[in-house]
Amino acid sequence: ARAIGEELAVLNRVAPWRLEGLSGAGGCELTLRVGRLFRVNVDVGTGAGRVTLAENSGVTPRGGCAFAAAVAGAPWAWNETSAEACGGDLAAVLQNVVPRLRRAEEVLDEAEECRGAFPRITRLRCTAGGDLEMSFTDFTMERKVDLALTMANGAYPRGALAPRVSVIHAGVGPVLPSPKAVESAIDRVPAGSVGRRLLGICRLVDWVVARGEAGLGDAAQAAAQAAKPAPPAPAPMPSLGAKRGGVGGGVLPAVDNAAALAAAAAEVARLNEAARAAREAVTAAEAAVKPVMEAKIVVAAGDETETEKENEPVDNPAPTTTPAGFEMKGSNPLFEDSIDESMDVDA
Repeated sequence: ARAIGEELAVLNRVAPWRLEGLSGAGGCELTLRVGRLFRVNVDVGTGAGRVTLAENSGVTPRGGCAFAAAVAGAPWAWNETSAEACGGDLAAVLQNVVPRLRRAEEVLDEAEECRGAFPRITRLRCTAGGDLEMSFTDFTMERKVDLALTMANGAYPRGALAPRVSVIHAGVGPVLPSPKAVESAIDRVPAGSVGRRLLGICRLVDWVVARGEAGLGDAAQAAAQAAKPAPPAPAPMPSLGAKRGGVGGGVLPAVDNAAALAAAAAEVARLNEAARAAREAVTAAEAAVKPVMEAKIVVAAGDETETEKENEPVDNPAPTTTPAGFEMKGSNPLFEDSIDESMDVDA
């Protein structure tokens, strides 16, 4: 029981629905909660089931629960012989029913998004019959335009919405196009994915209210651009590593060609061998040249010593005696006394 409970908890986190319980004889009927608004009961063996509106409060816009039920076509039921039972295939039943219910609920979120994106939307009301009613008001120009779209029984997003446009107050701004012209422009807004078509319609009407007839063509073009699906997210970079049985990593493409890998490995080995042989040749050349270079260095050092000896200056001290033939001629009266005294000392 604990293992089954853990599996159900994991399933509830990844599936677009939540399992609420089991019922019936032998627990053969599943009760699932889809989003906030719907409950689905399916027989595990036959595929028969029913869709009902679950209890919920605080749903916006006003009247949203009944509106979403009308958009989805709920409540409804099917037996084991109907096409919706899918021959008793439970997974096929859920894949057929659940997206329809989720789309109906997402219309409410999209309507609230449009109210926040376009300040001129002053009224947003959902009816139990599946109509979405909006009022676009420009207080500066004293202008008000009402719009109603029918989305019941899966008409949104790709079906005909039967738009109805009413000019309540024309105001004093640019001349408005006729309601029929605006309705035709709404019909031409592409029926894109959920979350895009209603946004395009609201943009078109908001632009018409602001700019009048002159902006109808530009508004239709902008609405068509807004209704296009968002661009896909960029694909992730391929990982490095063999796809078959290998573990990828990095950001380079994987290589599966074994012959190319072998050739690359052989080339790397050849380059490594050539580098090793070159290093050995350089080492051998250095060993052979080293003794010769050392001998030349010694001889050069000896020659330099001899040259230094030959170039040394000869030490000839200055003579300390009076040169031969030197005679003192004449006398200076200023130094006669000193000369006499020195001669007396020598005597």
